Amino acid sequence: MHKKGEMMNKAVIFDLDGTLWDSAEQVVWGWNKTFEEEGVDKRTTVGELKSLMGKPMEAIIEALVPDMEPQRRTGLLERCCRNEEARLLEKGGILFPDITRTLTMLRDEGYHLSIVSNCQDGYIETFLEHHKMQPFFDDYECPGRSGMLKAENIKLVMERNRIEKAVYVGDTQGDADACTKAGVPFIWARYGFGDVKDAQYVIDSLAELPDVVREVL
Repeated sequence: MHKKGEMMNKAVIFDLDGTLWDSAEQVVWGWNKTFEEEGVDKRTTVGELKSLMGKPMEAIIEALVPDMEPQRRTGLLERCCRNEEARLLEKGGILFPDITRTLTMLRDEGYHLSIVSNCQDGYIETFLEHHKMQPFFDDYECPGRSGMLKAENIKLVMERNRIEKAVYVGDTQGDADACTKAGVPFIWARYGFGDVKDAQYVIDSLAELPDVVREVL
């Protein structure tokens, strides 16, 4: 439970991939299974997929099969997502170290916790369900549910929960750019998948996050 008072109006909003977990191995399995089932002459790798994570799903599938007819590509993406979600519900991803202790500490200090990720509807739910993370998070949002990208979803979560001050934690330049558009401070999770130019706030592990959040908010 959160403490009562002004802290309820302060939030830590998280990216998912490369920030809270690494799901790439299971996602690759699901996508390659789909490519095989659909007779697509393409196989992806963990390295390739990590380089694309954080982008909108439509941009990822276009990068993987750029010559495919758009309508077929849309259908292929839907099937890839269903296979990856089934796999993640069964196997889960790799949680980054200190995640439970860090989230517990932030909750105990009264911060509202949410996830905003550029993923399909159903993906964040696999993280919450398989790893039993529901008790830590008050809200989550994604383009697959809202129809909007990250900057707008950050603002949506803040409005929906009456958040006055928030910080976003992510691992890519796209995350940093979304924060600029949304008008919220950005904390770069340098241990994740991407690079960020001139990040003002940086963490090399989740264990470092509470101290930086206190500094920012």
